[in-house]
Amino acid sequence: MDGVHRFTCYSSFRELSSLVYGDQTSNSCIVSSIEFDKDNAFVAVAGVAKKIKVFNYSTVINSTGFTNHFPVQEMVCTAKLSSLSYNPYFKSTLASSDYEGCVCVWDTHTGTKVSRLQEHEKRVWSVVYSPSDPNLFASGSDDCSVKLWRPTQMHSCFSWQRLHCQVPPKQSLLPCLRLSWEREQFVLCVQQTHQQTHA
Repeated sequence: MDGVHRFTCYSSFRELSSLVYGDQTSNSCIVSSIEFDKDNAFVAVAGVAKKIKVFNYSTVINSTGFTNHFPVQEMVCTAKLSSLSYNPYFKSTLASSDYEGCVCVWDTHTGTKVSRLQEHEKRVWSVVYSPSDPNLFASGSDDCSVKLWRPTQMHSCFSWQRLHCQVPPKQSLLPCLRLSWEREQFVLCVQQTHQQTHA
């Protein structure tokens, strides 16, 4: 079971470790996304500091006392980051989305940007790889669209434009806040508000 539901059987949690995302000279320390790679060996952290920091999970958890953990890789971006998604098949492939409508694919092993995809007109809130197809991922944006991407193509392979919602007394456009794939089927769920989810 995914999400918060699997944790409801626990009555308390204990902190194993903590990470510092922002720079000590900056107030930009808001974390917007934390993502584990396919083997849970590395954890990537991103946010408004315009950086993706990749940490060795075992090193972070097994350190004793207060330790200032240093990332094994740090990638600098041009805009505030909103979401991360590791490819479930290729360990070092990570997708990111940002506040300027850009989706990027990164090689976390080398720290290099593999591709930069810019078709959204506004902030991209969510990016997520398909659990069943290693060469497919989706992005959802404030421009009320969801796009499907293939890493070998520089343009989206499919796009749902202008997702509408009937809000009394008029119809209005709603942004795409969160995307998630159903594991057993090729179904993409799109959350537009806290109350509405479409499949």
